Amino acid sequence: MGEDTTQEFPQNSLAIILARFESMEGSLRSDLGTLSSRMDSLESRFTALDEKVDRRLMETRPIWQQALARLDSIDTRLDSIDTRLDSIEARLDSLESRVGSVESQMELLVKRFDLVEEDFENISLKFRSFQKDLLRMQTQDERLADRIEKLANPPTAP
Repeated sequence: MGEDTTQEFPQNSLAIILARFESMEGSLRSDLGTLSSRMDSLESRFTALDEKVDRRLMETRPIWQQALARLDSIDTRLDSIDTRLDSIEARLDSLESRVGSVESQMELLVKRFDLVEEDFENISLKFRSFQKDLLRMQTQDERLADRIEKLANPPTAP
């Protein structure tokens, strides 16, 4: 290991290294120039794309504004319909309550009419019985009248 390793390098090795660095620098500058022109190209394309998107947004913005306005109008109408439906529902609840009350009263009336009908049937039976009794009494009265007549006017003997 005691040998001098610097002796293995050629004498002009520094010039060779500098030449290679200069070659690399030139290549890098060339690549940077190409990269820069590509970046400029991309930037101009992005700018054109931005402008195109802005134009399209300007074209579609009124459509969206109209759609949003119509949605707001629909929302307002739905709110109005909801309010009206709530009112109708309240009225139906009230009506249902009143119908329930009327049904209860009708049931009471039906029960009362059933009682009245039953009373009429009882009165009818009693009236028929009274008529039969009256007819019996009339028959008995006629018989009695005939007997009294016969007693009062005895038949003459022949």
